[in-house]
Amino acid sequence: MRENKIRIYILALLFVFIFSSLSFGQSYSRTITAWFNGIKMNVDGRIIESPREPFFYNNTLYVPIDDLSDALLFSSSYSEDNKTLKIDTNRIPYGSMAQYSGALQQRGIKIDQLNKEIEELEKKLKATEKELDRYKYGYRDYRYSYYDYPYDYYPYIYTTSEMQRYLRDYYSYFNDFPNTISLSSLGNNNYRLTIVIHSHNRSLSSVSSSSVENWLRDMHYSIRDLLNNNARIEGYILDYNYHSGNRNFSDFETINNQLYFYYN
Repeated sequence: MRENKIRIYILALLFVFIFSSLSFGQSYSRTITAWFNGIKMNVDGRIIESPREPFFYNNTLYVPIDDLSDALLFSSSYSEDNKTLKIDTNRIPYGSMAQYSGALQQRGIKIDQLNKEIEELEKKLKATEKELDRYKYGYRDYRYSYYDYPYDYYPYIYTTSEMQRYLRDYYSYFNDFPNTISLSSLGNNNYRLTIVIHSHNRSLSSVSSSSVENWLRDMHYSIRDLLNNNARIEGYILDYNYHSGNRNFSDFETINNQLYFYYN
């Protein structure tokens, strides 16, 4: 009886020893000295909250991989069977990272090129829309503006009739004198401009000739600036009065790009 108890006791000790050996064969423990310093994790400017604080051990920073997996777009798992930490980088092979990096760089270059093409197309579309509006409304929406076009410098006014309409809109009064403006093309960059000023009960002679000349030079500049930069004009100004009728106030013509006046 006593021998049986001894045998059972020995078998129990062997059982504990065997399983203890197996357990310690699978893992082990050791005491280390780690340094904690309130370390925070920041990924792409975003703070990663974690209940497990990173620490320094043997001059190496250790961080919880599970807390970083979501931020870095990978997944991790630990296999107890073969003592392996598995990391899945969303099926991007490590050896192909350079290939993917090059592809991303090429895609970035292509995107920049497409953005530039879109910008150029938007400019052309804007110019086309303005051209359509010009045919619909004439020059009136544009005044002294020009196409925002990257290659050429286009005036909005192309015809003599549009230029005449412009002059009648913007030069229809001179010193409170209403007037009638007529512009016609003589060919070969030559234009005829006639102006009838309706002085009514006043005389145009009451206004200084320099004021009249500056007003006509502005008109001359508008024609050259908006219609034809080589334009040469000739014509006259009539002073129309209810009492005295028409009186030729001045003739004028372009000589060497300058406007000259001839008074009667």
